[in-house]
Amino acid sequence: MIKFLKGGGWYFPAANVLALDTATDTDNCVIHVLDEDGTATDATLTAAGTSSAAEGYLYAEALIEEINFGKKVVIDTAAFFTEADGTAFSITKG
Repeated sequence: MIKFLKGGGWYFPAANVLALDTATDTDNCVIHVLDEDGTATDATLTAAGTSSAAEGYLYAEALIEEINFGKKVVIDTAAFFTEADGTAFSITKG
């Protein structure tokens, strides 16, 4: 079964994930995926949390778990995880 990440109006195969960056800004998780035009560059989906808690790494770990063990074929990157205070992550494509 091929899983897809949905975010920012785009759908990327989960197998196209190159890296998850939570070091640049600990409130956010930047999902690096193979670019849609097939070039050597990557596209990014930024899952932006609030500045109230450094929960980007929790988002990344939840995404890894959902990709590996979840039952959803389409993973809505804005809806599958919320911060401890109930705030959803917003997703933008850059």
